[in-house]
Amino acid sequence: MSEKEKKQSRPLNQEEVEEMLDRGEFFDGLEIGDVDFSDDTFKNCVNFEGATFIGIANFQYAKFLNGADFSRAVFSGKDGAFFNGTEFSGEESADFMGAIFSGELGADFSDTVFIGKGGADFMSTTFSGKGAAIFDNARFSGDRGANFIGAEFIGEGGADFHSAKFFGEGGTYFISAIFSGKGGANFRWATFSGEKGTSFRGTEFSGEGSADFSGTEFSGKGGVTFQLVKVSSTVKLSFKDTKFLCEDRISFEDVTFEKECIINFNSVKVKNPKNLFFRNTYLGGTSFYLTDIEEFNFKNVKFRKYPSEKLNWFKRFISIRRAGLIDEIWNNIAEEDDQREYNEQYFSQVEIIYRQLKRNFEEQRDYAKAGDFHYGEMEMKRLQKNKFGQFISLTAFYKYFSGYGQKWTRALFWFLGFVALFTLLNLIWLHPNEISKSNINIQGDSKIEETDELVTKFDAFLYTFNTMTLRKYDKFEITSKIGSLFVIVQSAIGPAILALMLLAIRRQFRR
Repeated sequence: MSEKEKKQSRPLNQEEVEEMLDRGEFFDGLEIGDVDFSDDTFKNCVNFEGATFIGIANFQYAKFLNGADFSRAVFSGKDGAFFNGTEFSGEESADFMGAIFSGELGADFSDTVFIGKGGADFMSTTFSGKGAAIFDNARFSGDRGANFIGAEFIGEGGADFHSAKFFGEGGTYFISAIFSGKGGANFRWATFSGEKGTSFRGTEFSGEGSADFSGTEFSGKGGVTFQLVKVSSTVKLSFKDTKFLCEDRISFEDVTFEKECIINFNSVKVKNPKNLFFRNTYLGGTSFYLTDIEEFNFKNVKFRKYPSEKLNWFKRFISIRRAGLIDEIWNNIAEEDDQREYNEQYFSQVEIIYRQLKRNFEEQRDYAKAGDFHYGEMEMKRLQKNKFGQFISLTAFYKYFSGYGQKWTRALFWFLGFVALFTLLNLIWLHPNEISKSNINIQGDSKIEETDELVTKFDAFLYTFNTMTLRKYDKFEITSKIGSLFVIVQSAIGPAILALMLLAIRRQFRR
């Protein structure tokens, strides 16, 4: 039996591994037991390609001065793999391409420093252990950046990149990565400032946990892309307090946000808002609370529809089927750490968002959506009033009579309704004037006292219609005090409703 076959018959121990490292031998296909290289310094490139660590793999605070090759290595030890505080420097990369971390305690790269020119390569790496893949406060600054293309974070603990820093000449690539662990993906307060930008193109967030980019800062020259990202309905995606300080394109194009997914885009700061693109995506679950979105690029995007339920003919008449924001109903779905109360300040902020959206889509000449957002803007303005003012005020009447200028049929309905009502009332007080009485008596030889009975419903209709359109109708008059009061009401209501109807018709033609 050869020496290598003997070694393969059992896991290598610490002493045997150290001897093989001194001789520069390879570990491909060999099993390694518990090893502890904490605080050790490796001057030459270390090659553990294809090795299987079935015990504890402890490399915390070790220094690899000329890179390290852990490609295709398997870390299956129950107690996990520890690279926390480790430093990878020199000309070569920290290569974990195709490695598998399946230990129950996961993989710990917290406070790890990747400063080698070759960067950090985790391409196609799989993190499938019960524990998390921890990169908390890790630093990636190699010339080739950080490569997580095709990496899979499928362990229950998820992925933790809290406060990680991606900087230097290289970019950061999570292209086609998969985050499906229950623990979600934590990028809170991470910094992406690499000169070649950041790409999450084609990344999939499908776990039960959240994908959290709260407080993250993107400032790399190459911009940032979330193009073709897929976010499942079970995930809450948060960009709360995120800063996009890069000059280049910020892309959320062709993103698949499933309809039940909640996206928190609150208090986001964008240095150049004209470079932020939302295209070919559904934004019905996106909250833009306290974010200035007036200059964002929205192309072929869909918003939540209000009301959402199927409508019968009556509801279709009295309701406005419109696009709106989830911020209107946020209280029903708010996260525990972001509860909101329906109050004047809240509705005032949502009103601002709607106004910004209205201006944005008016600039694009998409007057249909602009009209929907105008409705939302006015609705938020109405809800800022007290309980009485929400139902009895000029803003409320604007809604009742014309759907905030969006429903000309509603204004017409009210106009005809008032014409019918006042026609019936005018029958009580209306009578021919003195000239009409004289003409009637001369022609018909009737008594003046009986001429009031000659007022027909059609006469009352003509009088009412002319009064409500500010036209004179001299054949009849109302002399009683209460009747005269109603004439004043008719003269005020008629022109106002007609004006609302004409405004709504004009907006309909703009659509």
